[in-house]
Amino acid sequence: MTERTHGQQTSGATDDDIFRAAYPRMRRYAAVVAPPHVEPEDLLQDARAATLKKHRLIDLENAEFYLRRVMMNLASIQRRWWMRGKKAHQLLAASSDRTAEDYRAAADDCFGQVTIRLTSTSRSIHY
Repeated sequence: MTERTHGQQTSGATDDDIFRAAYPRMRRYAAVVAPPHVEPEDLLQDARAATLKKHRLIDLENAEFYLRRVMMNLASIQRRWWMRGKKAHQLLAASSDRTAEDYRAAADDCFGQVTIRLTSTSRSIHY
């Protein structure tokens, strides 16, 4: 039995053995790449779950590297969702001083421009 470190498996090891051996390094990596609103432990466990849905860790050539890549992808997705929500919140906060009449006028402008480009049949369906 040969022992390898930093993500390379030991022959005869189980998925749990591989994960346990890599856990301290993976946890530190998760703390670095996790978005501000995500707990590093949650990111690591989500990456583990996503990986185990498709592969066994013992079947991967370098399970630690694979888990790191999955964590990076998940963190990127979560960061995008967080930024979208943050931007939407800012837009809603900025528009809270508008009146209902302003919204009606904006909607009329928007839909008026759209209906001008439609054929007469399409406009009749629209109304």
